[in-house]
Amino acid sequence: MPASFAQSDSELLAECRLEHFRGPGPGGQKRNKTSNAVRLTHLPTSVSVTAVETRSQKQNLAAALKRLRRRLVLEQRRRPTDPSAFIRHGRWSATSLEALAVLLDHLADAQWSVSDTAARLGVSTASIAKAVTRDGETLTVVNRERERCGWKPLSP
Repeated sequence: MPASFAQSDSELLAECRLEHFRGPGPGGQKRNKTSNAVRLTHLPTSVSVTAVETRSQKQNLAAALKRLRRRLVLEQRRRPTDPSAFIRHGRWSATSLEALAVLLDHLADAQWSVSDTAARLGVSTASIAKAVTRDGETLTVVNRERERCGWKPLSP
């Protein structure tokens, strides 16, 4: 998979099928007459996301692109070169999508053990747990994998 967090919006959009549709919920005449909701399907991976939060098609497209980048990192990671760029003072300190991809790859290598990952990277287990629990979708993915390996789920 290409590094979706490094691609421009237009490059990522070129790999997607873009659909516009009428979104559900309140919004009055404008919502009932315009197709402002957005669905993006990343063709190489079949990962699909939608955005229906606003009445603006442009804002929904931006939200869908952001959501797609995150979902691609969570589901279709790549092997990073060096995690040291994300470690500061013995803690995992980065919050970018690239940093998340690196961390998830290292967790996968350690059979989803937070303590083993922390030991391999030379950081605290608390900093790894904090990075994973920062986002609900990331926590769900990590806990699903941890349960498959027989570990207790992390709590938010």
